Amino acid sequence: MADKFQLVLHVARKVQNNLGQVADSLEKLKNLLTWQHPEAARQLYSTLWMAFLASCVIPGQYLVPMFGVGLGIKLFLIDYVFKRFPRVRAKYDNTHRIWQTLPTDLQLKSGSWVVVQGSRSEPYLPIPSTPPPEADSSAVVNSAPTSLATTPTGTDTTEFLQLFNLPSTEVPQQEWEDGRHCVLIDRDKGLTSGGIKHGRLYLTKNFLCYERSKSNPSKNVKIQLADIVGLEKAKALPFMPGNGMSLEVKVNNAEKPYLFGAMINRDEVYDQVLVAARQASQSWAVDEEEEEEGEGSS
Repeated sequence: MADKFQLVLHVARKVQNNLGQVADSLEKLKNLLTWQHPEAARQLYSTLWMAFLASCVIPGQYLVPMFGVGLGIKLFLIDYVFKRFPRVRAKYDNTHRIWQTLPTDLQLKSGSWVVVQGSRSEPYLPIPSTPPPEADSSAVVNSAPTSLATTPTGTDTTEFLQLFNLPSTEVPQQEWEDGRHCVLIDRDKGLTSGGIKHGRLYLTKNFLCYERSKSNPSKNVKIQLADIVGLEKAKALPFMPGNGMSLEVKVNNAEKPYLFGAMINRDEVYDQVLVAARQASQSWAVDEEEEEEGEGSS
């Protein structure tokens, strides 16, 4: 059953990726027809005018066979050569190159794409971020404490500390700089009536922090490791096969435990939280270790 469940997840991811590609293609086509990409739209406009003039001059009994022969050569000969030799495609397939540079709606809204006037090979290019002056960046590195420097992924830890109101020593641990994507599940509300909140889980030296997506900071969750009384591997849906992808965190003086689900590499996250709690000399983490050793010996 576990293998079948993993197969279902794999198929679901593949379907999601394919739907995302279809959506991106539709957005590119819309932006092409609305002249968001002037160079590509100009070429399409010129091609349509040439086809219209050809239809006015060449009789239909000759035009249709010519179109069929050209389409056959394109599909069965030219596309095969381009697929077999990627370097040739990158150099000569202007249609594919322009299609790849068409922006999606997200790229247009974020302003990360800009027209390069007079360029046929790359009409759209991402806007590079302006690097700080070398003198200023070196001064920041030398003067700022390590906890307030940027993480390896480029995320400003100062913003993270302000978001959760943490001291400068409580930065995300290694491999936790970008957080772990998961969902906060409220079983009382149900899975279909607002009981699932997407976000990211962060682990620091003494805290477990959950940042909810599309929410104000007051709805974020900050759990001190010292307040945890139990950490268990759980299943959001008991009837589902497999060992589950959830963690249940029991907190002292809390009405109900926190349930974090849909967590990739759940067992690895569980072990890392236990290691951080043991380093902080939390008694509940030591008890969990002794229980695991007892289960292993039995």
